[in-house]
Amino acid sequence: MRGGSPRSRGNAGWRKVIIDGEHLLTVGSLLREAGVPAGEGEPILAHGHRDRAGNWRRIHARYASALRVTLVIRVDETYSLSMAIKFVCRKDAPAGD
Repeated sequence: MRGGSPRSRGNAGWRKVIIDGEHLLTVGSLLREAGVPAGEGEPILAHGHRDRAGNWRRIHARYASALRVTLVIRVDETYSLSMAIKFVCRKDAPAGD
């Protein structure tokens, strides 16, 4: 059996952690410090991934305004932040006369 290279194994050692309660407030302040607009309030849902050493590597958060945020923290402690807004289009009934 052939073993994969570290590149092909990806994030095999990472653990997914659900973030809730008071930790959600901490994540909210961390994301605001990273660049999320302050007017978004606190995230309503969040989860993160820790590496084998227990360090945070990625945090995903959703806000009530449909904003979705991903913070990726690299080994050298630099980070990248990506934000997206989820749009839902509905076909409404035609306007009345």
